[in-house]
Amino acid sequence: MLRGSALAYMQKFGFSVIPCNSEKKPFIKWQEFQKRLPTVQEINDWWSKYPDANVGIVTGKISNLAVIDIDEAQGYDEIKKFIPPDLTFPICKTPSGGHHYYFRMPDKELRLNVRKIPGCDLRAEGGYVIAAPSHNEKGSYVWEINIKNTPIPVIPDSYVQNVTGCHEINRMSQDASQPCHNLKDDFLAKGHRDNDLFHTANCLFKGGMKENNTRQILWILGNYCKFPSNEIDIKVASAMQRAVTRERSLAKEIDDYLSVTCCDFSVTDCYVALQVVTKEEKATVRQLLHRKKEKNILENHPSRGGWYRVVDTVLDEINFMDATDDEFAIDLPFDLSKLVKIMPKNLIVVAGSPDSGKTAFLLSIVYKNIKHIKINYYSSEMSNTEMRGRLKNFGQPLEFWKNDNFKVYDRCSNFADVIRPDEINIIDFLEIHDEFWKVGSLLKELYEKLNKGICIIALQKKRGADTGKGGDVTREKPRLYLTMESGVITIEKAKNWKQEGVNPNNLKREFKLVAGSKFLPTTEWEYKDGRPLEMPSPYPKHFSEDLN
Repeated sequence: MLRGSALAYMQKFGFSVIPCNSEKKPFIKWQEFQKRLPTVQEINDWWSKYPDANVGIVTGKISNLAVIDIDEAQGYDEIKKFIPPDLTFPICKTPSGGHHYYFRMPDKELRLNVRKIPGCDLRAEGGYVIAAPSHNEKGSYVWEINIKNTPIPVIPDSYVQNVTGCHEINRMSQDASQPCHNLKDDFLAKGHRDNDLFHTANCLFKGGMKENNTRQILWILGNYCKFPSNEIDIKVASAMQRAVTRERSLAKEIDDYLSVTCCDFSVTDCYVALQVVTKEEKATVRQLLHRKKEKNILENHPSRGGWYRVVDTVLDEINFMDATDDEFAIDLPFDLSKLVKIMPKNLIVVAGSPDSGKTAFLLSIVYKNIKHIKINYYSSEMSNTEMRGRLKNFGQPLEFWKNDNFKVYDRCSNFADVIRPDEINIIDFLEIHDEFWKVGSLLKELYEKLNKGICIIALQKKRGADTGKGGDVTREKPRLYLTMESGVITIEKAKNWKQEGVNPNNLKREFKLVAGSKFLPTTEWEYKDGRPLEMPSPYPKHFSEDLN
């Protein structure tokens, strides 16, 4: 995870950082970060949501940074004319074999400039670059002259003089063989044109343009950027194949969506869940749903047009005669074990906003139960060093945690493949970056793998929400559903009550988290509407939290 690098660039160098995908595109609307630096909280939230994101650095005044991007041999020869040979500055090698030269901004305005000097682009006001140690399918960005111990000089004035005064890439021309006007950044520039032409063809197909018209437009663009004519048909065919693949992908996504939908849904609900926006994709979804209806997988709602329900004919017989009345022996923080029963094969969800104490809660469960039951902890974001530090916060020698009952694994996906069906399984956390409705399907997979054991799953949630990312569908399988905000824990759902007449649903309690490990309750349990929890005698009125 590159969260640490992003924080270091912002805190140590004053750079405005943004999260980007492997194709160099920002995950967020980044324009406002040309005017202000992100906060530490924003950076943590971004890399929690996009843990594989690369680090983008916004160039220009906000970061006091101008970066020369060289990706052709000609560029290295040309740039020597403008940079003194004895000048030292940070240099980053890119996965494609090019280089980024890092400089400070000059006093005058300096904006994006593409190919003013052959083989070189300038990233300044209005732009950004991908920074080391980001990576893509070609490799990693690597510092050849490290920015950590190399002063960043002001960009040489000789270079600035050469590239200023031309903020548009090219001027308008009536001849299609001449450069087009108003093209943004490096569109169709050498080194990018292959991807740009394919992307153009793909967008045209998605917008409903016919194959012949798409081909004609690509011929015009290909002629403009001197793209090999025999490659145009390949781009068109590839884009058409992607359209076919998208239909097949939608069919699979609809199957997944229906597998976790147990209530009525509208066609619009399906659009939103699958992130379908174009009229062509919407038509495909409607057609696929109609086919499901013809196969008796779906049926129309009797009174609501455009609504469906899943026809469920599968029956799983429950063998209650061989079952026992035994609870699953687990001690939970906040004396939750005195309020709820945890039974074999139960799912427990802990949905928390960022920095609410989810990991501390999960590690507290380990601390309380490590001596008498096997626990498997699957971490998706902590290194071995960070995990060691978190465990040391509990005040016990590290030998306490070196126990055959406790194993920690680095895992971020496909948890159902590895959980131990008869033990405690703790997932910290279940990562979903889009298509959050799939969380319900993942929880179902985990439930089906359990036998006598349980699974405790941490989910991210938005502040103020009463469910994790994925919404109400995430509440269907868990028997205990907790939410955590900073200083507050709430029982959103508890199916098995510990004591008759004592309903734990909608109880909340405030707390302080000390040293990232010990919870100190500051209030009694009470209901969301302010009613106190009344426990029958001889249950003590005050619950004390003891992690020891």
